[in-house]
Amino acid sequence: MKRRFSPLFALALAAGVALADESPAAAAPSAPAPAPATPAVAVQVDGEPAVMVAEVDRLVRIQRAMNPRLAGMTLPPEQERAIRHNCADTLLTTWLLRREAARKGVTVTDEEFAAHLAAPGVPDPAEFSAHLHGAATPEEIREDMRNALLVRKVLEPLTNSIAQPTEEEVRARFDRIVAANPDALKRPEQVTAAHVLVLVPADAPAEQDAAALAKINGIRDRALAGEDFGKLAAEFSEDPGSKDKGGVYTFGRGRMVKPFEDAAFSQPVGEIGEPIRTNYGYHVLKVLERTEPGTIAFEDVRANISAALFREAAERAAAEHVKALRDAARIEFVSEAVVSDPVQVPAP
Repeated sequence: MKRRFSPLFALALAAGVALADESPAAAAPSAPAPAPATPAVAVQVDGEPAVMVAEVDRLVRIQRAMNPRLAGMTLPPEQERAIRHNCADTLLTTWLLRREAARKGVTVTDEEFAAHLAAPGVPDPAEFSAHLHGAATPEEIREDMRNALLVRKVLEPLTNSIAQPTEEEVRARFDRIVAANPDALKRPEQVTAAHVLVLVPADAPAEQDAAALAKINGIRDRALAGEDFGKLAAEFSEDPGSKDKGGVYTFGRGRMVKPFEDAAFSQPVGEIGEPIRTNYGYHVLKVLERTEPGTIAFEDVRANISAALFREAAERAAAEHVKALRDAARIEFVSEAVVSDPVQVPAP
């Protein structure tokens, strides 16, 4: 492990060398160097440091950054204590599974990790770090992702041994869902629409509003001329929630602002509508699909219920395995380290 020295330490070291070179005979005996500070331990396993307080702090920062309600807040001590304990517990589980991986010789190769990063839906570490407002560096996120992949490889043999749910089990779950909530069979009207947004405040000066309208009309003209609507959305839309998905949203009534919803549910499928104005700015929509209200049949949800039952069985198997690892270990939570001062991150 590389040692990291602070700039002040380096300056002090350089000054000491210079003084020694100038007058070695008169130099006073040097005082013993202070012992390096020992990193605070949050959890020990079998007498070995497993989770450090700095790791708990970082996971708390990440959780706060991912939850806008918590960013910048000082929580009541008991809630802060619960969050910190849960974070320490999560890190402990990861540590136990990583130790098992080492014992079994399970590793993640660079090629496997590169393929994982390139898989659809896996976030880019640098982009995710920016999304977290710096609560974790890209390097830390890469390490977390690699550890998560390692844990998955350790648990894979458990899931591979789980049988797929039977038809009777799937039907029984469906019947229980319907008995608990008959409305669960109702399929609401939904629409899938792509849009491009040009942001402009509702109270913008006339010149700014006109410029935004001209811009959205220019984008619409290009779409009408045959350019790919999704590519136009990815290039020009100022809606961060949809531009990376080609501007696409799927939603029911009551989910979007009224002018947007009215256009989406009235505009013919496949057509590119006139620009509409909302409090956000100007939008141009292309309705991709509309689903009429109806009734959900067993066949419509069979695959989803089967997948849910399999996932629940896999989670139970993983939980039982982790419990066995914990029962076989001597675990000590260092309470004062786990529940330290509240960790805050600036509100974004």
